Amino acid sequence: MKANEILAIGNEICSTNERKSIYKKEIFAECKTDKEKKNLRMKLRKKLDAVIAEFIASNKNIEKRKALKKAWQEYAKQVYINENCIVDANANTEKKDTIKNFLSAMNEK
Repeated sequence: MKANEILAIGNEICSTNERKSIYKKEIFAECKTDKEKKNLRMKLRKKLDAVIAEFIASNKNIEKRKALKKAWQEYAKQVYINENCIVDANANTEKKDTIKNFLSAMNEK
């Protein structure tokens, strides 16, 4: 058997590793090059990290949490295709768990 044939075994039952963007296309409209897009994605990830850090730091401050929640909801609507899916598929498990907890708190009524 050839390598390609071996690698093809089970493809029909395995989920594909296609990378799908979590960001709205409109936010990249001003980017002229792939490098600019990459830099913007990096800034968006850093912004998410900063918001999550602030969320963790404001653990006991209810007023700050309310303000953060309001700002987050406005931001997420502008940036993400789906506000409940804000992590790239290649993120590590710890980050995914942190984001899951963050989203749970941000979506509370």
